[in-house]
Amino acid sequence: MNDKNVARLFKNQILENLHQIDYLKKSSSFFYNLVCRLTESYRHDQYNFDAHLGPFCSKDQILNLLSHWSIEYIEQIDSSSLFRSKLIYYQPFITIHLIQCDLNEKKKNNGTFSNYFQRKRRTIKYQTFWDIDGSDLDAFIFPRSFSLDYYSHLSFALYDSSRKQRKWLFDIVINEQYGEITTPFSLHLIFQYKTNKAISVKQRLSLIRYQLMTQDSFDQFLILFNQTSSNVHQREQNYILFLQCAFSINDEQVRNILQWIQKRFTDERLTDERLTIIETFLRTLSEYNNRVQIKILSIHFETIEAIIELALNHLDQSQNTLQIIVNYGLFLLHRVEYHPNTEQVEQIEILACKIIKR
Repeated sequence: MNDKNVARLFKNQILENLHQIDYLKKSSSFFYNLVCRLTESYRHDQYNFDAHLGPFCSKDQILNLLSHWSIEYIEQIDSSSLFRSKLIYYQPFITIHLIQCDLNEKKKNNGTFSNYFQRKRRTIKYQTFWDIDGSDLDAFIFPRSFSLDYYSHLSFALYDSSRKQRKWLFDIVINEQYGEITTPFSLHLIFQYKTNKAISVKQRLSLIRYQLMTQDSFDQFLILFNQTSSNVHQREQNYILFLQCAFSINDEQVRNILQWIQKRFTDERLTDERLTIIETFLRTLSEYNNRVQIKILSIHFETIEAIIELALNHLDQSQNTLQIIVNYGLFLLHRVEYHPNTEQVEQIEILACKIIKR
């Protein structure tokens, strides 16, 4: 590196391609020793030493390097840097560790985050009860080179990690319905289960809900739906899973699926089973976040109202049925209490009051 007769570009190319040499990859200390030696004389980000060498060290070695470089949080690594991008791709567990350290630190000042991810890709946000659009956490902006493959890679690492980290993945990433991210993840898990000959119809249904709603996934869902239709409890869950899958696309898809669900509810036999299924569906609506309630479900209220009508007109409807419906109306009123968009607030309040008055 000190030889001034060798072009800087050539030096950079050598460093960039070292990890492709098989016998160097087999060494447990080559990359670590080299980056330690080089950073004795240069900054770790000079010549991209950190990016070209760091990610190919072991986990413990990387943690030692980060400690030596005084890096404790992901925000300390430039969001546009090659090091951050390669660390995410080659060492997702280290990335998760740094993000969690960041979150733990920020929670001290910002309170409990209800959501970190919003529809806008590459940026992690937190969402207040009254602000469904969320506020940017600048430190969490992913690099522009952070491709879909990188997202999937990070998701797989999270899923294969501890139960706590797996819960973080489902609560934060998947529940926000990033269809482009969760589709390959879902397909990967289904393939993994099939390889081990250990996937049930119930598991497949649960995983398909994370895929983008296409004609193929729609057809698969119908086949699996029919295969489990004799089980009342599974039927209850299937309607909910189907709607979750629709959230990954657009309003038109949600409208189609809601109308399909309404028709199936209408066609359900006039027994207490139908009422139980509808009650479960209505109760579940209260579990969705503000984005779903205000930006999606509210514009399809006519269909939801028709489903509520089916419950009210059922011969076996009871006080419990009425309570579920009233609770959903009260839930909507509570959700929009601090919402900044006055027009949307008025619209939701009218819908909520209409539900309660019924």
